[in-house]
Amino acid sequence: MLVQGIILSLFLAASAATAEELPSTCFGDSVHTLTLKTHGRSFSYRFAYRAAEDPEMPVVINIPGGPGQGSIGRPLSIPYEFGIVRTDPLGAGCNTDASLPIEEITSEDIADGIVAVVRELQPKHYILYGASYGTMVATIAAAKLNQLGPPTPMAVVLEGVIGRAYTPQESLQGFLRGWERLKSQLPAAVVDALSEKTAPLGFAPEIWGGWLQQLQLYGASPSGGPGFAVNVLSGLDPSAPEAGREVLRSQLSLFAKPAEEAHVALYRSIACREIDGTTRGQKTDMALREGQLVPLAEGFCGERIMTRPFDAAKYQITAPIFYFSGGWDPATPEFQTEYHYESQITARNKTWVRVPTGGHLSFTSNLMDCQDALWKDIAATDGANLSDLLQGCHIQPAPQVE
Repeated sequence: MLVQGIILSLFLAASAATAEELPSTCFGDSVHTLTLKTHGRSFSYRFAYRAAEDPEMPVVINIPGGPGQGSIGRPLSIPYEFGIVRTDPLGAGCNTDASLPIEEITSEDIADGIVAVVRELQPKHYILYGASYGTMVATIAAAKLNQLGPPTPMAVVLEGVIGRAYTPQESLQGFLRGWERLKSQLPAAVVDALSEKTAPLGFAPEIWGGWLQQLQLYGASPSGGPGFAVNVLSGLDPSAPEAGREVLRSQLSLFAKPAEEAHVALYRSIACREIDGTTRGQKTDMALREGQLVPLAEGFCGERIMTRPFDAAKYQITAPIFYFSGGWDPATPEFQTEYHYESQITARNKTWVRVPTGGHLSFTSNLMDCQDALWKDIAATDGANLSDLLQGCHIQPAPQVE
């Protein structure tokens, strides 16, 4: 598991969807279509676009995570003055196509969709913004755009950064450490409930394990509190009101719903070959057993092996890069950001914002109370005032700029 939709909800059509079966959000007034050629064939590629009223304002091209998540029809926290492009990856969401060979789709192919959008719109100023797996696609797209020539991005903004493929078992370590940290923040009665031989509230150990992985993605509260994970799990305390346990049941029931087949197929195809060849699953890698997170058995990848391990060093970016990392991020720990940062030797400028208690989406989630000002400073001054602006964010301890 890399990252799932508890932070960015995902609604994907089945892989056999026709245009008539796609969600209505794929056909709104803001949705554009271009022809994308890949694997010797042409496909209709959809993206949503809202132009900025002022042409001098940048367009932010959102590249979501997964692999398999989309942003068409989803709310995004981007300054209203900016233009915005929402994208779904090739093979999923509004770009589901029964004739697409899912097992052949690569991150390079998904990046080609982003490049095609830029070539189609020809924005005067634009920012590539990638989150989680989207940082891989943004990195590849930025390098491709450098080679093709203008228009090239004015900046590349990355959060939840992947710098390179994981070594075997490496991706589990952040979640194992994160679980021990989260347990230390919970009331003793809650830890006791999670340590029983039978998993609480009638849900399977695998459901609990995956959901506890998801909870770790949040990090601390933007307001300075302990965060959503501590607040919601506190409902297991026997002295807590029953309403807290009802919230838990609702959350776990939502998590237990099977993912769409198209999402699983695209995730398996790309993650197993490019990111983590020993990933245990798309929704969960672990089970909760007597208070411990225990890795599931291998087998999710089947015969797929790491034939295309990602390495950011292969894709050099010349635009300024802004990195946002969370010290509590279990999915993409900060060594991944450091590797990406050090690998980019041609960038005009590199700025790294560390959020010590931030989670997977440290910029748009943990800094949500001040992100509007941060976005505007990146666009207007190349981030010259970020250090001062970050002092106005409420999360503690305060973020630091490197």
